[in-house]
Amino acid sequence: MDKKRGEVGDTFYPTIIRVVVYLIFFSSIFYFVNKASTGALIYEQSYAKGVALMIDNSRPGTTFSIDYSNGYDISKKNGVDVINTVFINEEQGYIEVTFTGSQPYRYYYFSKYKIEKEFDVENKRLIIHVLEENLGAVNE
Repeated sequence: MDKKRGEVGDTFYPTIIRVVVYLIFFSSIFYFVNKASTGALIYEQSYAKGVALMIDNSRPGTTFSIDYSNGYDISKKNGVDVINTVFINEEQGYIEVTFTGSQPYRYYYFSKYKIEKEFDVENKRLIIHVLEENLGAVNE
């Protein structure tokens, strides 16, 4: 009876793998619930889509201002500098918005314009300037 021993890998490794899978699953659920509970997920999507649609429907020389008070408050609560919440990539034609500092929401637009952004922190506004057509754009 003493000579019948199980191998270490028979019960130990499947348990370790199961625990790691559970940790990954529950941490991803926790991350999503945390991001959704702050309202960051909804506002990231709405700001990214709204700005992209405004860029697509504008002409060179257009300047528009967006009330950014919700985004400002959420990013402030999460410790993110408001300047780093919006990123516009003109070459590939997308806008990224993040209020948590991780995993930004990306939305593509079709216009080939040069875009400049600025923040009016005092009035909590995002200001977008649509400049001349960017001939070096990739998306056609």
